Amino acid sequence: MSHLTKVFIVVAWSLALLPGPSTGQVQGTLAAGDLDLGLAEVEAWASRLSPRARALGHRLDSLEASRREDLTWSNPAVAYDHEESDVAREWQFTLHKRFTRPFARGASRLAWDDRLEAEVLKNTHELGLLAADLKAGYVRLRLMDDQLDRLRDLADLVDLAAETARLRRAEGELSGLEEQLIRLAASSLRAGELRIRSEQRRLRADWQVGMGIPPSTTVRLTTPVDFRAVDPGSIAALQAAGETSAGNLSALAMASALDRQAEAVRPGLIPGFDIYGGYKSFAGDSSGIVAGVALDLPLFDRGNGAAERLQAERRLVDSDRQADLARRRAETGALAASVMEAQPLLDEFREAVVGVSLTGALLLSYREGAITLDELLGAIQIESSALSDYFEGLADYYRDIFRLEALTGAGIVHFAP
Repeated sequence: MSHLTKVFIVVAWSLALLPGPSTGQVQGTLAAGDLDLGLAEVEAWASRLSPRARALGHRLDSLEASRREDLTWSNPAVAYDHEESDVAREWQFTLHKRFTRPFARGASRLAWDDRLEAEVLKNTHELGLLAADLKAGYVRLRLMDDQLDRLRDLADLVDLAAETARLRRAEGELSGLEEQLIRLAASSLRAGELRIRSEQRRLRADWQVGMGIPPSTTVRLTTPVDFRAVDPGSIAALQAAGETSAGNLSALAMASALDRQAEAVRPGLIPGFDIYGGYKSFAGDSSGIVAGVALDLPLFDRGNGAAERLQAERRLVDSDRQADLARRRAETGALAASVMEAQPLLDEFREAVVGVSLTGALLLSYREGAITLDELLGAIQIESSALSDYFEGLADYYRDIFRLEALTGAGIVHFAP
């Protein structure tokens, strides 16, 4: 195996050794039915327990087994011959060994090294995409918790306003229609909360399966998620990183492997040969050594068909690589544009909606008669819609960032555990 291959294998499988729970800790934690998980732990956790990560590991194990099988020397054969007549008897023991493409073994070994390197790089790329999806799921679930907290605050505000409205109605200041509007506002908030909870349960179930966490385990997401601006220079650097990404390097390694395989299947002047030797006993108590060699004659099959097939596969791999590189660059550019466009709006939302709660001021203004019931309910509806837009936009923002990181192999945003 080449030095480069060993380096890539060590790097890839080091992902599974990132700081995170050990197997014993994992089992102990899950057995308790409760789990605290930070966003920074998602990648290490998934690389250990995710069904997709385990499948990638099995795929690499299968390829390594195929390599050993292909490069293992064929077994020798022991033969015994016996001839006997009325006047003579002869017998011999011989040892036979078959050598196929004897001068191509080095090229075959190098081809397998390239194949393993390509598989490791492909696994690294797919693990990155998996981690991006799981981190995006973590963020979305965490933001749903925050949104539900804010909706409950608004629901409490409606309840307090309803209490004030009932007192006013007792004094003859509130109509039945106004009280009905309050009930409708409360029902609307509860319906929105139920929709978010239902969607959150579905997303959490899918997310825990992807993480390899049993559905019976209660997971507490401990990392707070807020808006963090990304440096435009970092985004510009990511757009130029496509050729060094794991996906592109994997395709290059596979193309090299096919080239080496094509070289290995061309047997040259001597496709293969048999060597044998042993002990022979002749009539008259004579004995001696017997040896021989049998050469293949490349009259019909010279390996050209297999070599041409492999070269065609190599051209296909290269063509796919170029297409994937173009798609990756286009997607990276689109994601980068979306991230940069979202930043100003999310910053405004954070200042106007998340940083300041209007519930206390609205209730006080309503109780003092500074605003009407219509104005109060309208303000509640505006804040509810703004919260929905903000949390949805923030979840999409981080989803795009994590996807950018997976496509380019670079990190541009970090959260505390």
